[in-house]
Amino acid sequence: SYGTAQNTRLTADLNKALSETLGVRLNVMKQDGEVAGRDEVEIDRMGIAGAVSFGIGTNIRTSINYERYEQDDVPDGGIPVIGLDTYYNTGWTRASNGTTSYNASTAALANGAKVDSSNFYGTADDYEKVTTDVFTGKIEHDFNDKTSLTNTLRYGKSKIDSLLTQSATISANNSTNPSDWTATRSGQARWQENEILSNATNVKTSFNTASLVHNVSSGFDITIENQKTKARTVNGTYPAANLYNPDYSQRTTNLSLDETGAKNFGETKTIGAYAFDSINIGEKFMVIGGGRLDKFETTTDTTTIATATNPGGGVPVGTKIATDLENSGTLKSYKLGFVYKPLENGSVYISYADSQLPPGAANFTLNSSATNQANSDMDPQEANTVELGTKWDFLNNKLSFTSAIYKTINENEVINLGDSTNTDYQQIGEREVKGIELGVAGEITDAWSVTAGIAKTMTEITKGSKSTAYDQQTGVAYIIDTTGTTLPYTPEWTATLWSSYNITKELTLGGGARYIGEMLSGSTEEQVRSTNNRILSVDSYIIYDAMASYKISKNLTTQLNVYNITDEEYAA
Repeated sequence: SYGTAQNTRLTADLNKALSETLGVRLNVMKQDGEVAGRDEVEIDRMGIAGAVSFGIGTNIRTSINYERYEQDDVPDGGIPVIGLDTYYNTGWTRASNGTTSYNASTAALANGAKVDSSNFYGTADDYEKVTTDVFTGKIEHDFNDKTSLTNTLRYGKSKIDSLLTQSATISANNSTNPSDWTATRSGQARWQENEILSNATNVKTSFNTASLVHNVSSGFDITIENQKTKARTVNGTYPAANLYNPDYSQRTTNLSLDETGAKNFGETKTIGAYAFDSINIGEKFMVIGGGRLDKFETTTDTTTIATATNPGGGVPVGTKIATDLENSGTLKSYKLGFVYKPLENGSVYISYADSQLPPGAANFTLNSSATNQANSDMDPQEANTVELGTKWDFLNNKLSFTSAIYKTINENEVINLGDSTNTDYQQIGEREVKGIELGVAGEITDAWSVTAGIAKTMTEITKGSKSTAYDQQTGVAYIIDTTGTTLPYTPEWTATLWSSYNITKELTLGGGARYIGEMLSGSTEEQVRSTNNRILSVDSYIIYDAMASYKISKNLTTQLNVYNITDEEYAA
């Protein structure tokens, strides 16, 4: 395929049966080009996946797979948010003596125009290199027509090495002429390596007890995951970018990426076992239930560097400080659901699920701070979800209608209940997400197909933190309470629509739209009063897409895709 911005993508899928029970398969992918609507951002990616399968069509099947993925992109650091309707800049700054002064150049920036959405504020030194290798071996054994066993062994390793430059502080340079305005550049270097080794064994079986029909899925798995990061300093002098006309060719003077010696290695070992059963009670009722038990152990080995501002207990500046942390425990999760089929073409269900997330699980990194969520003394975060839904099929099961209402509560977050004179951290924080979804998908006629959905999502921090802030204009201290605020950048309304029609046997036309409602930043009015350069919300937007395909022969079809027909400009 070939797209605008000189974007070329090639994929190939080759497979060969060497005998009735032996086959090989090879997939390759190469993509190269730019990103539409973005200056200088480039994509260069390659992938290869090979597989060999033994025992095809027999009761014992074995497959061995290998995947390799490489990426060498110019990363996208985004653009300044100046000029957006909800960009907030008070135009006030507080002097060091506590008095309030007015900054004329900041006031000018408050009314500044938007930058061109294609502008690139990085430099010619930016890069993002990613490699991933995954080996998978699978054995499947059918004991009979009701019982089977599957064992999957997987090893994966991925690495990312990147330098990303973003725009930082905007300055009017004491000028009311926007052509003189600049944005400082800031470089961020990243080096990270992830590794996983996992073996999962699953047994599926079905049997009857009296008039009940059971379909059981059970098994156990053993997983070892780790993540290694190295801290690097971006040395050199970054040239400031012209705010409205940045120059990509500008280079960073004396650029070097130096390892500081600070690093982190985190590892989690998990042994888990589970069992789930779906029980058919006659033709109209089904009960689904089960649970999982995980025994885990997380270790974190961290090396930090003592600095002048954080001497690490009085040790000399530059000294490496090693910290070893450990956490272990048992996690319990379960799910229970009921399905009722009042008619052959419809069903109603209700389900409840509970799950846990231990400290440090997000990045295998524990923290020794008594106020940090990743401290091993903290309890696991707990999430529970309840959902009620229905599904109905019409037009001889060609068209499906679905709807669901749900509510998810996340508990045990660490919050600060202090005030301007003290802090009081407690693990009682809570947030809530609830909503309703409606969808339809399928064929209205043999030639006309449609997919559509609409969702309303309501979010709230039901138990949040308190903190002290200062009004930028008056300097008066006050308390910010996040309780009752929404989760950042979560749209209340979203909708999609896609429809296609076969004009003839050869020609198909299609079109659709995507809608994202207004997204609030989660900032309270008090937070806005305490700082400049804050986004209050992101406007809603709707995007229209279209396609046309033509079947030249039974072996050849050509298709044209057009995205964002109206050239809508939006913030994602």
